[in-house]
Amino acid sequence: MRILSHEIPSAVGQTVTVAGWVHRRRRLAAVSFLILRDRSGLSQIVVKAPETQAQLDELGEETVVQVTGTLQRRFFRVAGANVSRVEVELTQGRLIRRAGSG
Repeated sequence: MRILSHEIPSAVGQTVTVAGWVHRRRRLAAVSFLILRDRSGLSQIVVKAPETQAQLDELGEETVVQVTGTLQRRFFRVAGANVSRVEVELTQGRLIRRAGSG
């Protein structure tokens, strides 16, 4: 089921598809994050597979992609406060159009 970023919190546990522009990428030792922007806001995609992380490194900002994954609620602490966030754990991705490919 394709949804917009603002609908993500209401679909925890479901497998969904989101599409939009690459806004930012962050890479840590064992996991990468793709921040995806659509017309309703931002969503965070968690990328764990090393081969997919390598592909993510090649995507420029404003590249259009579609990703499918399971929505997971994560809990963490920020400045002593408990915070929750819903993330898409990537199971499948598709490049739609590279930035600057006109």
